[in-house]
Amino acid sequence: MYDLTVLGVTGYTGKLVAKYLNELKKRRSAHLPNTFRVCFAGRDLRRVKAIADSLSPDLKPAIVAADLVDEASVYRLASDSKVILSCVVSDYSIVYMVSPWRLM
Repeated sequence: MYDLTVLGVTGYTGKLVAKYLNELKKRRSAHLPNTFRVCFAGRDLRRVKAIADSLSPDLKPAIVAADLVDEASVYRLASDSKVILSCVVSDYSIVYMVSPWRLM
């Protein structure tokens, strides 16, 4: 179970969030305890891995392929995450993510 999943980590906002989480972890911030599990998710696993590899090894995010048009990947992501921070910028994704009946 991940405490936080950053969906769309390869985009501009997703990269900013990843860098911020990395800085918190490097500073050993009390806001981000050692038990805090982070997951980076995106459509292209190679690009998601490249983002994770560019950060400090302290963060150690899990890497997951997820695409909002693939309902099964969204279900898996939702069931494995306490919080999903969507950094995806698409009209379709916004409607998809906030529609409560989609994840029931």
